[in-house]
Amino acid sequence: MRGHFKGQQVGKVTQVYRKRFCLYIERIQREKANGTTVPVAIHPSNVTIVKLKMDKNRKQTLDRRAKGREGSNAKKGKYTPESAVETSDAKKTSDVSPKVDAESKSAESSPSKTQ
Repeated sequence: MRGHFKGQQVGKVTQVYRKRFCLYIERIQREKANGTTVPVAIHPSNVTIVKLKMDKNRKQTLDRRAKGREGSNAKKGKYTPESAVETSDAKKTSDVSPKVDAESKSAESSPSKTQ
């Protein structure tokens, strides 16, 4: 752990506040002016998680997310010579559309005024 509470006893994570990106740890508290104790929010980058409590649902979720990451990273941003040739062939066939000069098209549509 880093910061002011470094070196204190190891505690369990009691709450995770995802909107504020902070953790609340079991024995990390401070005393307010009126004498009550409140838990201190700690940023996750300042914490080292030593042991995970794994149950069936968490294990399934981690496996599912790992499987999704594995499939998406395999082809993400990777070009092979074959895929480069395929993409260039596709561009060539789509660029074959006839091009019409914009000036000649506008001249045909609007009658010219002659005196």
